[in-house]
Amino acid sequence: MASAKTVVLRFPTGALALSSSGERAIEGSANLPKSRIVSATGAGHAFTAGFLFGYHEGWDLTACLKGGHATAAACLSDQTTSGGIRTMSTCLKRLQSLGLRSLEARQAQGSAGVNPKAAIIS
Repeated sequence: MASAKTVVLRFPTGALALSSSGERAIEGSANLPKSRIVSATGAGHAFTAGFLFGYHEGWDLTACLKGGHATAAACLSDQTTSGGIRTMSTCLKRLQSLGLRSLEARQAQGSAGVNPKAAIIS
């Protein structure tokens, strides 16, 4: 069995990525108001797709996490699992306008509400 090159943990307020080379990145999730969330169905898969797009393109881990958050936010904004997804550049522009959640504030509150999901990329 091959060893993992990158591990990604995602949770409602953000995500963390660690590589076997020691690269580490952590980013807050999209600051999408609850009133604009239509459905959460498929958002985790959309995050993974966005992260993997960046990984395939050779982006650093921080950019990959932003790609994941951008596509997840697009998915959350539509009733279907893929109806809100646009080009990556469009998703990233929207993410920039929304901003990212602050993880420092979340850490001060403790780990309440953190339900991590993991993906191993080899």
